[in-house]
Amino acid sequence: MNKTDEWICQCGRINSGKFCSKCGREKTVFVKKQVIAAPNNGTSNNNIIKVLGIVAVVAVAAYGSYALVESNSPSYSDVPQKVENTGKASAVVNDVPDKVDQQNVSSELSLGGLIIGDTEDKMRSVKGKPTKSKLDGSMIRYYYPDMEVVIENRVVTALVSNGPDLKTKRGFHEGSTLDEIVKSYGDSSMKFEADGLVMYEYTFQTDILGEGILRYAINKSDNRVNYISVRLNR
Repeated sequence: MNKTDEWICQCGRINSGKFCSKCGREKTVFVKKQVIAAPNNGTSNNNIIKVLGIVAVVAVAAYGSYALVESNSPSYSDVPQKVENTGKASAVVNDVPDKVDQQNVSSELSLGGLIIGDTEDKMRSVKGKPTKSKLDGSMIRYYYPDMEVVIENRVVTALVSNGPDLKTKRGFHEGSTLDEIVKSYGDSSMKFEADGLVMYEYTFQTDILGEGILRYAINKSDNRVNYISVRLNR
């Protein structure tokens, strides 16, 4: 008998006749050992879509967690930075102010390397992060261990010393003598007493904000500088 006439019954028996010799079923398969592909009813595609959907959800969740962490982290624009030259790779150190030449400034209305008209960002780059701040009307007062900085509309409008390390453009500081100051600036444009001190004030022009005042508050007892302030004249 031609082997092409053989067929496989559902029970597994190979037959050559019209009926299965084992179970008696009528011949229903005409090709020996023919593999008949299951009809595509969309199940496989649905499974693939489900798998891809799960992968997408996991990816979105992971990105969302990353984005949340990033959004809660302070940006470098909000944190004072300094780049250290280590001789190899550069390292970023937060909250460390840049070293500045306090006398290498463009205006007589200066103190500690800051001048009237500097931006708030410049303040942070020079002084670092303030220890505290206080809202005072339209002004924000920032406090550092050695000085107070007044900001209005993100611009420096006043500076007040609180320590002998701060210098003006001409190098004067708390503890400097009145004689040194008068010899350098000449007679003051304004002199008066307040709070037990003698105020010597000198006026200078800013680039864009008008007139400003440089004040040396002098102790009566020893004729030395008690504090220095710089502000707009208004």
